[in-house]
Amino acid sequence: DIEVVNRAQNATGAQLSSNVSLGAQIVDGEAGKLKVAPLFLPPILGGPYWVVAFSVEDGWALVSGGPPKQKSQGGCKTGSGINGSGLWIFSRKRQAPPEDIQAARAVAEAKGFDLSVLKDVDQSSCEP
Repeated sequence: DIEVVNRAQNATGAQLSSNVSLGAQIVDGEAGKLKVAPLFLPPILGGPYWVVAFSVEDGWALVSGGPPKQKSQGGCKTGSGINGSGLWIFSRKRQAPPEDIQAARAVAEAKGFDLSVLKDVDQSSCEP
């Protein structure tokens, strides 16, 4: 359904992982639920990724690694590990504008997510 290339670089631009092609199978398009796995694996082995909110106009999306089932002081969060974990703010811009980050964080907070799991990442030196 959807193909994504996942890569990581450190602050100096050095590559930390090889480019991995991921496939996202749409589980429930209306609810924004996907199942994501490396393309060399069958989709059944994929992990849940939920598009919680997005702005087409501003080019950002709030994505959760499935349902937030763990209660914490700051709200609820997903598990840990590879599948069923994580909360991200994706941006179409190399460095997301502060107002986009604030908007996505406000949505996450309103939906009861623990914002302490979100980490600021400087992407200004990342390759396009």
